[in-house]
Amino acid sequence: MVFREAVAGVAAGSEGDLSGGDRFQGRRTLDSSWSGRSGRKAQAERGSSRIGSLSSQAVGPDRVRRSISHIRRRNRKLLERVAARGGGGNPASDPVQPEPPPEPESASAIAEKPGERPKALGFQPYARYRSSGPWYPDGLLGAPAGAVAVVVRNVVQAEGPVHERHLEARVLETFGHERRGRRIDRAVRGGIDSALRQGWIVRDGEFFWPAGTERKAIPRSRGDTSREPEEIAPEEWLAAVVEALRVLGATPRKDLARSVAEALLGYERVTEKVRDLFDAAVGRALERGLVRELEGYLSLAGP
Repeated sequence: MVFREAVAGVAAGSEGDLSGGDRFQGRRTLDSSWSGRSGRKAQAERGSSRIGSLSSQAVGPDRVRRSISHIRRRNRKLLERVAARGGGGNPASDPVQPEPPPEPESASAIAEKPGERPKALGFQPYARYRSSGPWYPDGLLGAPAGAVAVVVRNVVQAEGPVHERHLEARVLETFGHERRGRRIDRAVRGGIDSALRQGWIVRDGEFFWPAGTERKAIPRSRGDTSREPEEIAPEEWLAAVVEALRVLGATPRKDLARSVAEALLGYERVTEKVRDLFDAAVGRALERGLVRELEGYLSLAGP
């Protein structure tokens, strides 16, 4: 009789407290708001009180002991899960406060993120001089120096400031030459000297400028042309630094160098030559009061 009552009590406790609708619903929706942490804790405590009453009555068969041990293990696990989730608070009465949204990142913080490409600069494309030549059947060997000087003037007006090597290459292309020789080189130099004497162009080191214009360069993109960093005039490097800061705002020096190198030359990394020319341009901009540097950041100087 005691055995049957004990088994019936275990079954009733298991069915009523742990195996009924609450058990299945609780197991399936442990994290839902239906059951709640306080409900699960109370459920486990009711099971524990029933185990105590069974322990005082059922001391006989192994089946009752196994059932009691099983219920104790389940209750212990349930209590541990409730404790891990924050004790016996009621989710309905203690709503979770939403976290405040993250503050927007500053421009300097974004610029310092490693691996991120800096903003692209919209420099105008490099306008290359093109002619419908050759003008003479024998090219430069049959052309007078005055005709060569006119081509030199046109090239400089279209591309100035232009490096001497590129000026000579344009003259050769215009007169239909693919190879160079001493006579051809002499004819090219004669045309350049003639243009200089007539005051059509001005020479500054290795670069040529149109005469009668302000020596103010505009940064141009050469991503689709073959150009070495030193074949860009110092004034254009300076203009590129100023224009880049106008577009980007305060920027770390290393990121500004990469943006300028990509915009002017199409380079994806800053070479040693690019670094030297960029630093020289920044130095001139600082000397002229066009930009300022503070804690590693370059920016345009205020009014």
